[in-house]
Amino acid sequence: MGKLALNPHEKEVLSRYAEVDGLLVVPQPHRLDLTDGAIVVACADGDQMDDFFDDLRSMSTEIRVRPRPHLLTEHGGALALSPDWHDLRRPNRAQRLFEDIIDARDMKAIYTVLLFAHAPCGKARECGVSITTTRSATS
Repeated sequence: MGKLALNPHEKEVLSRYAEVDGLLVVPQPHRLDLTDGAIVVACADGDQMDDFFDDLRSMSTEIRVRPRPHLLTEHGGALALSPDWHDLRRPNRAQRLFEDIIDARDMKAIYTVLLFAHAPCGKARECGVSITTTRSATS
């Protein structure tokens, strides 16, 4: 991937975490089961879509399966699931996003969830979250 615009502190923090709470932070496609596709939580930022789709295609190609993404896009992407996310205009976003993941799993029989975030992310910053300040990334 390598396309994140990270400051030196963020790069240092991410370099220490290959996995956080069982979730891959640095994608390792050979470890993912994408046979049935993936529920993909990503930021809705259109400026990021080319890189995002390139990454999905690359992961699928590496493990020799056809991409089958079930997309759930939110401003902030996976960072909207953080317990530190505070958006007073849209409360309970994380709960609704989690419910969407469960609905997608049940409707499509897809059991792999890919959580994408990019940095910097304006909506995440507005809601008090960054890649390195979420509780899951620093605990």
